[in-house]
Amino acid sequence: MPKSKTEEAGKANGSKPPNAATKKPPPKRAKAAPMPWLQKCLILVSSFVILTTLGGVGTLMYLMRSGLVGKDLLRDSKAPQSKFVIAGYLPEYRLGDVADWAPGHRLHHISKRCTDVILFSLEPGPSGALDTSRIPTAHVRAAVNASRAHSGRVLVSLGGAGRGQHFHALVKSDKKKQRFHASLVEYLTQHDLDGVDFNWEAQFPPKLWKAYAELVGDTKEALEPLSLLVTVAVHPWQALNEVGFGQADRVHVMAYDLARQHSTYEDSRSAVKTVVDNSKGTVDWEQIVMGIPLYGRHTGNPQEVMTYEEIVNKWRPPQTRDEVQGMYFNGIKTVERKAEWARDAGLAGVVVWEAGQDSKDSRSSLLAALSRLVKRWSSRSMHEL
Repeated sequence: MPKSKTEEAGKANGSKPPNAATKKPPPKRAKAAPMPWLQKCLILVSSFVILTTLGGVGTLMYLMRSGLVGKDLLRDSKAPQSKFVIAGYLPEYRLGDVADWAPGHRLHHISKRCTDVILFSLEPGPSGALDTSRIPTAHVRAAVNASRAHSGRVLVSLGGAGRGQHFHALVKSDKKKQRFHASLVEYLTQHDLDGVDFNWEAQFPPKLWKAYAELVGDTKEALEPLSLLVTVAVHPWQALNEVGFGQADRVHVMAYDLARQHSTYEDSRSAVKTVVDNSKGTVDWEQIVMGIPLYGRHTGNPQEVMTYEEIVNKWRPPQTRDEVQGMYFNGIKTVERKAEWARDAGLAGVVVWEAGQDSKDSRSSLLAALSRLVKRWSSRSMHEL
């Protein structure tokens, strides 16, 4: 995964698309028999006439006051919401001031454009319990509040490049795994988070890989009663042929740093296909979230890395451009094309490494482009109803 501006311009570092995680619902109350479908259709058709004069809010008030629309009809006639995931890793070294989560500021824009903000990262300590010191509590609270305002989710990532020295001992000890799960549940519930992302990067001999998969599966079983998500980030060459990986809600495929031009449209598609094929049925297409880089890597000198924001500020490349003076990146059109393919292939969505590398200008922002694209899909779907 490439590391940041302070660590090499931000060295970057998907199943069913999940619904927003919620707390356990209250006991169900008895409800009236549902309105016949034909009657509902007639009411909805007539409401379009009223809509032209009263507007959306006026129509809703009219129907409710008339007793024609109740909670049952509102639920059944509700337009489908887009479930396409736009996830963004956000490292602690990008957080800055807590005030940046306020409306109109940098981190607020990220929370508004992402369905899922993934705070990066924590890691298990020597005892198995989480070391939570790296991400300030004030930022966790602010991220949750900002994302909830847009019906978004916030997850916390565990591990990352150079951040998993205690994972080895953890997966080999039942006692440490118990401490790990207890502290993880406490942290997620205490901060009202929506789930956890596993991002352990290491050399994996077969036994260790199997133990890692078991940890992922055991964690999903521990979090399932709380309706919390479990995701796992993997490289394309890692074979997810262990049952535990299949229990994850999403698999984030790091489809970057792949070749000289490190994340082309063709190579990214191939990376996703490789992960699914090598899983031997353990992981489905609909669990996959395709990784997209928000940084560039030089084709002649791969150690030379620039954030997308730095590239935009320096060269102002057109939306169709993916390379400038040997610096290869993903421009707006390529990112949109990848997202279109992900949707058509039945993937859960896309995930970016990392959100703090994006342009602050909405006209050149890749996250803004993805958000606009998904809104266009939703708009077309509504028109087709």
